[in-house]
Amino acid sequence: MTDTSINPRPFKTGRKPQRPVGQRLPIKWLHEYDSSVAPGAPVSYPVDVSQGKTEWLILGNGPDPTLTITTPNGVGQPVGDCGFAGKDHDKMLAGYVPTANGTVAQYDIYDGGVDEGVVIADMLLWLMTHDEAGNVVPATQGDVELFAPVHPSTLGAIMTKYQRGIILGVNLTPCDQQDFPVWTVNATCQPDTSDGHVVYLVKLAGPIGSPTGSGGPVSWGQVVDADAAWMSSCPEEYWILLTSQDREKMGAAAYDALAADLAALPSETGSAPTPAPIPVVTPPVVTPPVVTPPVVKPPVVTPPAPNPVPKPEPVPVPATLTAIVGELVQMLEEWISTLKSRFGL
Repeated sequence: MTDTSINPRPFKTGRKPQRPVGQRLPIKWLHEYDSSVAPGAPVSYPVDVSQGKTEWLILGNGPDPTLTITTPNGVGQPVGDCGFAGKDHDKMLAGYVPTANGTVAQYDIYDGGVDEGVVIADMLLWLMTHDEAGNVVPATQGDVELFAPVHPSTLGAIMTKYQRGIILGVNLTPCDQQDFPVWTVNATCQPDTSDGHVVYLVKLAGPIGSPTGSGGPVSWGQVVDADAAWMSSCPEEYWILLTSQDREKMGAAAYDALAADLAALPSETGSAPTPAPIPVVTPPVVTPPVVTPPVVKPPVVTPPAPNPVPKPEPVPVPATLTAIVGELVQMLEEWISTLKSRFGL
């Protein structure tokens, strides 16, 4: 049992609620494509597809010494990548060896580095058109080739025929971290819809809902001992991943029909969360300083003193006029002299 005396929740969860009714993917249950696994098909319990594996790797979904990259929570810090861990646990049955750094890096690309978890259906659609490195690829060439929802009444038959585990979307109880790796439901440990998680079911002891329906889901690197009460109360979603190697098992017509239905889904439903738009940075309006030009006073130019007006030169008297005046003066003097002599002056 995990020591939770220091941290009561050392592991991470990361499943968002499934799509609401009316917005779920318009594809059928797997047994509607492959009638051989329909409800009521004979099953020999217990079913175990674990291939005897006991080391399933935490893949960064909890304290993991192999996680060395920087995550949204810090260097080597765990994240809620349980959806991507479940996908990689499925691939381990085919011999794939995932790494914590690789699983977390792919989750970060899908999640946009915010660590908010996944809606399983949307994650699977995205994985159909993206490879391990997050590159866009043609449909059916992605990290997941095909997938389908599974009805809980068909779990045993499907696991037996396809020898694959089932990705479960579950609601954990408040006790599951502390009691890990033993899970049960009782009066004080009830499913919490706000604590969604993704696990990978590899063992089933009996039909879901029956007293023998306990199971062995892989979570946080181990196969959990989940009792029948937990298995009938906590799982909410069931999905199977398929590859081209399953085409013969399923039947070519059924496999191709599922592939066609998935290909017909609107591409936007499989997109990762739209990244926030790059903000348009408007450069600040720089108001140039108002430069007041200095007032240049024109130099005071003292005009030169005007030259004094020259006195007019006396107008010369014409010579003729002078002569006349002279004669008049002479005549006057002669007249005065005559008067003096006449009157004895």
